[in-house]
Amino acid sequence: MKNRILSYVLNPRLIIFLLAAANLAWLCFRSQPWLFHRNIFLATWVLVASIMPLLNRKWANVVALFFSSYLPNSLVFDFWIYSYYAEVRSFSGTHFQNWAAYAREIDVWPFSCLAVSVLVVGFAAWSLAKRSH
Repeated sequence: MKNRILSYVLNPRLIIFLLAAANLAWLCFRSQPWLFHRNIFLATWVLVASIMPLLNRKWANVVALFFSSYLPNSLVFDFWIYSYYAEVRSFSGTHFQNWAAYAREIDVWPFSCLAVSVLVVGFAAWSLAKRSH
């Protein structure tokens, strides 16, 4: 009985879900008023994506991949388009220096959402690869 409870508590799906729920709760209390809706939207998006692997179905893992890949893709897009807005050449030294300065000014919340969404993407992709063999 004790082994069964321990295996349920140490389930990676449950751990990822608990991390996403903790991230949402943390953002509810820590967000600035002008960023509250954006932060809660992203954290809720990641929470829904973390629920999908708990269902343990192939379609749920595909939905989790779709939902959780939003944030990493958005950060890549922000990096890509930054050169246009800063009026510098793409992938130049100035582009990287300006992006690094911009990233240092960002609050920690996107990186907490990013970490949980990367965990969801990795676990969902691993589950899909495991099921296809």
